[in-house]
Amino acid sequence: MARKRSASKGKKINPHFWVFCEGKTEEAYIASLRSKYCIPIDIVSKMVGNKITDRFIREYKRGKPIHKKDKDFLIYDADVPETLARLRALKLLS
Repeated sequence: MARKRSASKGKKINPHFWVFCEGKTEEAYIASLRSKYCIPIDIVSKMVGNKITDRFIREYKRGKPIHKKDKDFLIYDADVPETLARLRALKLLS
């Protein structure tokens, strides 16, 4: 007697993490998390420095597979007033 197949529930989509950071230490920390927990993280560092903008984030992710569950993270030193003001002005992460 043949088995009946159960209905497919569909493929579960896990979120992808986009991390924008400014330096080597932040990049090393995120890389260690990525390898320890085997999670999909894209690290974008040193390309922009403190000049992160909504436009840069949109342009960087253009043409890459994106899902609504994806998360964006910014890892910057907030002790520099100009950097903190620029981070607060971002609309994509609000």
